Amino acid sequence: MALKSFRITKKELETYYTPKTSDYTLMVNSINSKEYGQIIQQYEGNTVLNTYYHIWDDNFNYMVVYNKIQNLSVHENQAGPVFFGVSSEQGIMFLDGALEISGLRKLKYCDGCSDGNGLKKPVIENFKKRFTQVKELILGNNLLEGFLFYDSSLPRYQNVFPAAKIDDGVNVNYQFKNIDGNDLTVEDVSIITSKPIGEIEISVDDAPIVKPQEGTNTVIVSCCDKNIYHIISGQMDVGTYIQTTEFPTESRCWYVESLTNEPTDVFKKIELDGKFRSCESCIKIYGCPSPGTSSTIIHCCNGTEYVIDGVYPVGTVLYTKDVDPAECYEVIKIGTDKPTTEMGFTEYRGGCRDCTRNYKGGC
Repeated sequence: MALKSFRITKKELETYYTPKTSDYTLMVNSINSKEYGQIIQQYEGNTVLNTYYHIWDDNFNYMVVYNKIQNLSVHENQAGPVFFGVSSEQGIMFLDGALEISGLRKLKYCDGCSDGNGLKKPVIENFKKRFTQVKELILGNNLLEGFLFYDSSLPRYQNVFPAAKIDDGVNVNYQFKNIDGNDLTVEDVSIITSKPIGEIEISVDDAPIVKPQEGTNTVIVSCCDKNIYHIISGQMDVGTYIQTTEFPTESRCWYVESLTNEPTDVFKKIELDGKFRSCESCIKIYGCPSPGTSSTIIHCCNGTEYVIDGVYPVGTVLYTKDVDPAECYEVIKIGTDKPTTEMGFTEYRGGCRDCTRNYKGGC
């Protein structure tokens, strides 16, 4: 089939594609100025410890080796002693491909050179453009995901259209860009591709994630406050929108952001109650809670209740900081009531039963 789309989550964009785009931008700019650029990785086993960039610097008008983390550029003559732990001469020989240095590897990007071992310039240039446009669509519309829509019948490098779905809870508007960043409507894309609008929209709707996910647990992000997230047990389909019954005070609408091997931070079973096409369509039905200022807690053993300052997710277990032996409480409600105790609390990463095994105060 000529049409195919891929889904890119905001998290993937921030943690993988934007850094990769930045790397390729440095390479493309260096190729344009000096015919080549190199990415050098310091590694141990499968772990990359540091990354350096051998690029042309227009400010200095010579080739430099650049370290992003330190924001430090040195003349290539100094790369050996400053970055690689070898002499200046050995550093130059390494950059020129005449010497190998243990623990370092490099990819050379160029436009037709015989010793290039990185991706060709048109490939990395297209990558840079694709994900730059996707980033603009996601961040510009405050979205949790974007898309790449392909029509393989079009010429290579002109066959991809970064896309976004703008949903107000009732209607969905499909927004596209071409590879050069010009805005397009779904009607424009239909004319360019000679494909029906319905087929284009279905391709975007059904898009799988572009980067396969791994992990035994799932990260979900609140549709009401995108700074709130939880790690829940088991694997869910990344890119889906769900409604839960466990966190009505935080949000009932959530976006499945990623898979992870990090431990869960939710210790009650999460009951799912349907899927939605977007955060907005879920919020349209269930709304978002008013922001709270306080939490009501109940003692894990004797049932004593207090209101404390600060908002914690319902189900969170806390224990007292300055009471010996410490006592365990569970958050049962979020509200705006004034605190009824001045005791301090620390969050416990576990349930009441686990907490009271370690802190037996009041039990």
